[in-house]
Amino acid sequence: MKKLTFLKSLLMALCLLGGGTSAWAEDVTVGEKDNSTAWWSAFSEYYTLAPNKTLTLNFTNYSDKVENFHNWLAVVTTDADRGATGYSEYLVLRADNHGWGGLYASGTLTSNYNWGTFKDDMDGSNVVLTVERRGAQVTVNADITASDGETKYFENFVFNCGLGTQTIRAFMTTEKGHLAIHSATISDTEGALFATTKMTYVDKNNADVPYGEITAGNSARSGYNKISGGSVAFANEGWGANYITYLKVDASSLPAEATITSASLSFEQSGSADGKRATRVGAGYNSSAWASDMTYNTADKSITTVGDAVWTVTKSSTTFETKTINITPAFSGDADNIVTILLYETEAAGCYIKNPIVNINYTTAASANYTIKYVAEISGVETEIQTSRTEIGVVGETGSLVETDKNVIWYGGAKYVYSTDNASSTTIASDNSSVVTVTFVEAPSYSYNIVDNLGNTLANGSAYEGENVNFYVPYYALKDGKFYASPSLSSGALSYGQGTILSIAANTDITVTYTEEANSNVVFFSEAENLTGITAHNDGFTNIRMSNGKTGYYAAQTAFVSLPAGTYTLTAATRAGETKFYAGAVGEGVEVMTLSSTGSVVTTTSAPFTLTTTTDIYTSTGSTKAYFDYVIIRQTGVVATIATSGYSTLASSYALDCANLPSGLKAYKVTGVTKTAVNLEEVSEAVQAGTGLILEGAPSETYSIPVAVNGSDLSATNKLQAAVTATDVAANEAYILQGGKFHLVTGASTVPAGKAYLLAKDVPANVRALDMVVGGDADGITAIDNAQSTGNAMFDLSGRRVAKAQKGIYIVNGKKVVK
Repeated sequence: MKKLTFLKSLLMALCLLGGGTSAWAEDVTVGEKDNSTAWWSAFSEYYTLAPNKTLTLNFTNYSDKVENFHNWLAVVTTDADRGATGYSEYLVLRADNHGWGGLYASGTLTSNYNWGTFKDDMDGSNVVLTVERRGAQVTVNADITASDGETKYFENFVFNCGLGTQTIRAFMTTEKGHLAIHSATISDTEGALFATTKMTYVDKNNADVPYGEITAGNSARSGYNKISGGSVAFANEGWGANYITYLKVDASSLPAEATITSASLSFEQSGSADGKRATRVGAGYNSSAWASDMTYNTADKSITTVGDAVWTVTKSSTTFETKTINITPAFSGDADNIVTILLYETEAAGCYIKNPIVNINYTTAASANYTIKYVAEISGVETEIQTSRTEIGVVGETGSLVETDKNVIWYGGAKYVYSTDNASSTTIASDNSSVVTVTFVEAPSYSYNIVDNLGNTLANGSAYEGENVNFYVPYYALKDGKFYASPSLSSGALSYGQGTILSIAANTDITVTYTEEANSNVVFFSEAENLTGITAHNDGFTNIRMSNGKTGYYAAQTAFVSLPAGTYTLTAATRAGETKFYAGAVGEGVEVMTLSSTGSVVTTTSAPFTLTTTTDIYTSTGSTKAYFDYVIIRQTGVVATIATSGYSTLASSYALDCANLPSGLKAYKVTGVTKTAVNLEEVSEAVQAGTGLILEGAPSETYSIPVAVNGSDLSATNKLQAAVTATDVAANEAYILQGGKFHLVTGASTVPAGKAYLLAKDVPANVRALDMVVGGDADGITAIDNAQSTGNAMFDLSGRRVAKAQKGIYIVNGKKVVK
């Protein structure tokens, strides 16, 4: 700013502090008159604005006309000098309908410029710029007369600034131009004042305890309420958040002839008291008299809700956000302009409220009611889609709307969005007959289709534009004997198995991709809700915590799968209650696992359990408080029972871990066949599925052989064939193990599933039975020392170890034995 004389500076300061007008014999110039002013180099004086004050500046704007932004800028800041501690900019508003600052994104900017002539029109234009404070709301408005003296423009920016109780500042600057300020005025904002506001709260858990008036800067409690039958109630009293905040709002200081046109309640609202969630607070009113010593038992809990409830972003109980609710209807028909306001909160842990402020706008001019009606054309008929409301306005002026009048309306299951209104063309009549019509249209809708890479459709439907669509994804899938896990989306977000399409804007196809879990040995998988006879269950957390968004329980003990002999583990998940799983009927069978949780998601895998025969798997009786999410059963072992001869064959559909056989059990492959015997070689490694084996163990003993992830291919060195499923063989085509020897099958027969056999083509001709020889090549005895022949090992005179003695001479424990 160009230097002023000391007298002129003093005169201007005195006038502004006194709320008057400053006008000078010569203008106050901001910037270089040759329009060379550099960015952020020349400034007007600071204009300090207390609450409910209005600054009016009259100046001429000059520009070099090179860029649209080479013109005036208006700046609204905290009450501090530029660069000093505490200085920050709420708003920097440029003359070309653009701006920035801490509150710019939350405001509304409008203008009516002709951009084709803008640069010429602005150079030499006369501007009347006002910064009006009306409670929390700040309006910066420029009425512009172009340099031709006739063309009229405006630029207007409206935003909320805290609670409206703090002092703020404004100043002017320019870039590549200069300003000639003719006058500056600070005056009371016409028709605005702050009501006197007092606060307390009541607590149902301490129903006779008064908490007194809560002073500025201190917090009241607002608890987990719901509205039922026109009164405040509690959705879950057991959560211990049974609070209601009460406010006394006193606007009785209004002039006798004043009519309240709007009342805005601003307050600071925290996240939940437990620090875990955002909070939502609503307001209502009743006709009771507020008192600082009111208790839950003495307070009137009736309520007429008003305005729209407000959400925090924060979840923290110590972080506060400024929120505003329109409470104008609370004063309708109230003779003394003193009302009781209730604040109720709708989240589980409640929240904290502090520093309530009520800004009143009023008029002393003749006023009248007018109706705001919300309509949409449905099947060719204009239909009211929301209850109309009554507003108060000045007779002869036009009606006005608030932003919530344009909010989305749901009607008849359809979503309607704002289209047009006639507020600016509706003059308020003295007979209360005027109607402002807000017209809505049904929102466009889009389809969505959710499929997975396994060929399943998981969800489909349609949603209105801008809506978030939630769909639910199973954690696992079992298809064609293969197990899949770890779902991922081709687009959108996935959390806890809940997929989300954010703000749908077009027809949407999403693929959920599952990854195969290699060699998982899963023999059974099901979502609980898909089991026969299950009662599906949902609660408030199911769809965001559980696989496929669902759970289930059995009302009575129920068998849900039958398993063949084998060793298994069972995995299941829950977040509530206790469910037991049994092999066999409850009370008769063996308890496999107890699944239990008291609120968090718990996944439990049982210890391995062995079934020696085909067995049904049961759950115990459940309830809505004891449900499970899914069941996965993995086979961890193959059960084999040794014949009375001490030998059996085995063919498994699983890879087997022969390196970790149970104590007392050995496994062999057949490496060769002679006219008298098959040569057995011990197997001590994991083998692949479908491998034929001979097992040696205690007669009639049952063993569980561990299942392997994968194993070796023995087909090149093993003559045994695997009958994983029952296999038909023709006469004289195969040899099977019976009584410790392989016998030729002389008639058509079936090799049972899970057994191994020899092909006749691998056996010399005309052999009807074969002994089993362990180790050696069956070519003749070389030497048998005492170390070799100790124990029960038995050798024939060819030096072959034999499994069972027939007629002849054998060496056992170093001695010749004749049978």
